[in-house]
This record gives sequence, structure tokens and C-alpha cells, in this order.
Amino acid sequence: MGAVGEIFSSVQGEGLYVGRRQIFVRFYGCPLRCIYCDTKEFWTPRSSCRVEISPGSGRFRKVGPLDVEGVVKEVLRLKTADVHSISLTGGEPLASPDFLTKLVKRLREKGLRTYLETAGTDPKVAREISDFLDFACVDLKLPDHGAVPATRWGDLLESELASIRILKEKGVEVFGKMVLLEPSSIRTFSKVCRKFSELGVPLVLQPVTPVGGVRPPSPSQLLRMSTLASSAGVKEVRIIPQMHRLMGIR
Repeated sequence: MGAVGEIFSSVQGEGLYVGRRQIFVRFYGCPLRCIYCDTKEFWTPRSSCRVEISPGSGRFRKVGPLDVEGVVKEVLRLKTADVHSISLTGGEPLASPDFLTKLVKRLREKGLRTYLETAGTDPKVAREISDFLDFACVDLKLPDHGAVPATRWGDLLESELASIRILKEKGVEVFGKMVLLEPSSIRTFSKVCRKFSELGVPLVLQPVTPVGGVRPPSPSQLLRMSTLASSAGVKEVRIIPQMHRLMGIR
């Protein structure tokens, strides 16, 4: 089975770097089961990888499992002059520690900047690769996301916060992102924001894209949650939806 399931060129549609051209390397495998996930087909590793035929074409060909050098070769083939960085996304990249570590080192050797998109599930892996990362977005999961059973949610939150702390200390430009659903608990949200504020990094509030029956908060609810986050001491708060969905691109 391969560690990487998809490689393509597009525009970053989430977070602080929205609008930046990136090459996306999507990893297979994820230990979480968020109810709003729009990449469920990458939860389980497979023996093939989809690679875009030409940058931004949206047309793909299927190849066998790629090793690290194969991924780097495809990334360089798709690279255009406006590429900001290489997005390592998923699935969950930290779930493939050996492959990820080798890949970020090779991308750095090729002079490419790397952007990690992660749920921060394994702080030890985050530390191991931090010297080879330039940017990172760490998702903060709330209990209503269904990522893990309720009894494990507190441990997941601590792993996410630890990953952010490690990445920041190592000089990575890191920020947090929180997907918001209509029924999100205000009390839990405020508790998470208080813990997050101690890290001193920006937070993006992302209203969920309606999928599988989930609904986003209303505009007034979003504004209230932004106020609550700032009142809790969060350094910088932004409300940013999934822009690539609005643009109709991957």
C-alpha cells in the first residue's frame, strides 16, 4: 500500500494562506473520523496514487504506489512559477511518520517550502519533522466533530495543543483552525479557546461546508464565537470558509 494517494496543483482554500498556489500531496490514512470529512476515500491506504496530468488541469492518471523519490519527481513536474509551497495534507500526514520525514527532508533539499495540514495527532512526529517545515495548520477538533469517542477527546486536544507549541518553538509559521458546526457547544468552545490562547498564535474559525447533513452556524453565531475567542485571549481571530468550495475547484 502507498502512503500518498493524490498529487495535484491548485489553490489553498483554507486558513491564513488562502489563495496561495500550492502543490497538494495527499496522504492516505487517518485515525480520526470527523463527521464532516470530505476526503473519506483517503481514510484507508490503497495500492495506487492519482497524479494530475498537467498543473491545474483537473485531469488525472493513476499510477502504482509511489516512493519518496517518485513523489518528489511528480511535485517537480507540476511546479509552476507561482507555487508558494507544497501542502502535505490528508488523510493525516502524521500517521505516516517514516515516509513523511523522508519526504520533507527531500523537499527541503530541492529548495521547496513545505506546508503541513494536520490534526496534530502525534506531537512526537511533529517535532521530528519541524526542522524541515515552513508553515503549518493544526486542526482543533471539538467533541461534536466525532473525530474520536468522547472519552478520548481531552487527550486529542492536548496532542493538538502540544503539536502547535512544538512547531511554534521550532520556528514554523503555525496557526490553529477550528471547524464550526451549528450545534457546537459555546462552553466547550470557550474552554478550548482559553487553552489555545496561551500559545500566542492565530486562530481561523471555519464554518463547516454543508456535507452529509451537517450545517454551519448562522452569521450571528459565527460573530459571537469570534468575540468569545478574542475575549478568551486568542491573539488573532479570522472567519474564513472553505474558499475552494466556493470557487468550484479542488
